[in-house]
Amino acid sequence: PVQTYDVDIVYPRTKENIERLLDLLNSIDAIFRIQPEPLLRPNASHLLSGGHLNFLTRFGPLDVLGSIGDGLTYTDFLLHAQEMSVGPSVRIKVLKLERIIAIKEKLGIKKDAAVLPILRQTLQEAKRKDARRNHMSIAQSAKWVLRKLVSDLVALIEAEERGLERAA
Repeated sequence: PVQTYDVDIVYPRTKENIERLLDLLNSIDAIFRIQPEPLLRPNASHLLSGGHLNFLTRFGPLDVLGSIGDGLTYTDFLLHAQEMSVGPSVRIKVLKLERIIAIKEKLGIKKDAAVLPILRQTLQEAKRKDARRNHMSIAQSAKWVLRKLVSDLVALIEAEERGLERAA
């Protein structure tokens, strides 16, 4: 894993979502991270622009992205996301590691290139764990089927033996 000091989010640029996002940004005291004085707070026009917005919040840095790379938007990423629970009643969509790697490779940013080997290794390890988990699942299913077959076979043999005893 690679340590990061900010959180990146990609958001849908609908009117309703921008209003919700502005409410959130205000509630966490978001201000633009790189700016002259006075401190500038985000507004709807900033979020509608679809660019990269870098904020400082009371919880730390937050990058709010309208798009990534060649204009890929929130909707473009939905097929490449998985849900993750981050609290008792909070679920978020997180971009799959394969997609993150592909984006970083395409963008060719130096700091991203430096972490790519670690991300690739993490992906390989995750795939190995999944394969072991799937293998165990298949093995457990096979054992259950085998037990059921043996159990049914034993019951059939016992029934036949009882039938033969009655006939004699």
